[in-house]
Amino acid sequence: RAARAGLEFACRQDYRRIAVADGPAVLGLDRWHEIDGAHGIASMRLGLEMLSAAGTLGVTVTDALVRAVFGALTELALACGKGDLTVDAALDAFTTLLDQLAVPAAGRSRT
Repeated sequence: RAARAGLEFACRQDYRRIAVADGPAVLGLDRWHEIDGAHGIASMRLGLEMLSAAGTLGVTVTDALVRAVFGALTELALACGKGDLTVDAALDAFTTLLDQLAVPAAGRSRT
C-alpha cells in the first residue's frame, strides 16, 4: 500500500515539476539524492525488517539490499513522474521484485 501511495504521488503534476525537474536542477543531483535517501532508505529498511520479522522475507536485510530495493522504487517513481510508466505498471514491477525476495508460501512460519 505504501508503494502504491508513493507511486501515485509521483504521478502528480506538482511532484513532477518540483521533484523531477526543479529539485535536482536547484539542489544539484548529489544533494537531491541525499535528501531523497535520508527519508526513503530508513523507511525501506523498516519495511524490509518487518517482512523479515514476519517470516515472509527469504533473504537477509543488508545495507546493500535496502539500497537496491529503494533504488528500484525510486527509479519507478521517477519514471511515473516523467509519464514513462503508469502506476499500475510500476507497482506490478515492484511487486514482482519483492515476490522474488519472499519465502515461498509453503515455507513460511505461522505466527
